[in-house]
Amino acid sequence: MELFNDLKFIEIQHTNSEKIIIGYRTNIIRNNNNNNYIEENDTISSITNNNDNNSINDDDDNNIPIVMLHGMMSASLTWLQTIESILNTIEKNNKKNKSTDIKRKLFLVPDLRGHCKSSRSTDYNLLSMANDIVLLLDALNIGVIDLVGHSLGGHLSLIIASKYPNRVRRLIVEDAPGHYFNNINNSNNNSSSNNNNNENDNNLTKPLKLISMSMLKSIVLALWRGFDYKMTSVIFQQLRSTSEDWWKTISDISASTLIIGASDSHIPKVQLDRMAQLIPSAKLDIVIGGHHIHRDQPDVFNSLAIPFLLFNNNNNNNNNNNNNNDKQDNQQNIEQQHIPNIGFTQNTDIPIPIQIQTALSPVSQELEQITTIATGPPTPMHIPINVTTAQ
Repeated sequence: MELFNDLKFIEIQHTNSEKIIIGYRTNIIRNNNNNNYIEENDTISSITNNNDNNSINDDDDNNIPIVMLHGMMSASLTWLQTIESILNTIEKNNKKNKSTDIKRKLFLVPDLRGHCKSSRSTDYNLLSMANDIVLLLDALNIGVIDLVGHSLGGHLSLIIASKYPNRVRRLIVEDAPGHYFNNINNSNNNSSSNNNNNENDNNLTKPLKLISMSMLKSIVLALWRGFDYKMTSVIFQQLRSTSEDWWKTISDISASTLIIGASDSHIPKVQLDRMAQLIPSAKLDIVIGGHHIHRDQPDVFNSLAIPFLLFNNNNNNNNNNNNNNDKQDNQQNIEQQHIPNIGFTQNTDIPIPIQIQTALSPVSQELEQITTIATGPPTPMHIPINVTTAQ
């Protein structure tokens, strides 16, 4: 059969809780017969929640959309290579297994608020940012999704999956931070508490001093594209606040969950361990390398993520008891987990220019002049859209 896949890179312009403006910046349809991309004209749609005329959902369980959320200072286009690999896997599967054709996928890939073409905001509360995605799904009448998130996008994915467990079937969390916590075992051991907080603090401040060339390029590009650097302090402050309540909520996640961490990342490993402990259907894989696994090590990321997304047909309810029984054994053997041998050569850490150190600091100040020094006069891609004139 001829297979088409609709890929939407989405910008979200905020109006109020009743209505959002969705811009289909790039509507790319890929024809599997010739492997060509056709980029259609940009369109802007004004969509009211629960508008049946805008439904793009499907009753077919095999046609559940994949929603992919990028990290801080990134953009929706970061997922393009991953999506291409998913499409290639679907093609190969359908050629070999005619009886098990995979008819999907619709990919929804939004720019988070304050990033790229999505609007800036005075509110960078993590719950508000997660709610943007829920509003998007409601506006398009999409019920159940598979959800993939990297870093900040992974944290937002955890919020969505915990608040709306019936709407997320499969969840991939790529090297995402949690909140601070006092003790992984909830005991009163002050020494353990201090050690955990020290690890949180040391890791979260590490990127302010040393950074890979790959990350430095991302920072400069993000500033150039119009990234709202003012969100950095707000988001870091939220993550640094000790919140046992947040950790309790992720135990409500019912989605089959894959957590992918990196051995050389600023995300504290103790947080990833605890995520895997608390989420009933979670599996943790630690790979050798840095924070941007899907971008810097696509083959490794795809080898874990794609089979999980396309071929993980296990019923969550049937597996939860077994998974819970295995948690203690898995935790004891966490250091012996599979680490793919990919011959990865780590990027050399280099000092961050003082201008960008300031931009990333949790106590960052106004950076208009600093941005100009670091990147030249900015020409952000973001163009505000007036709700009264959108067609």
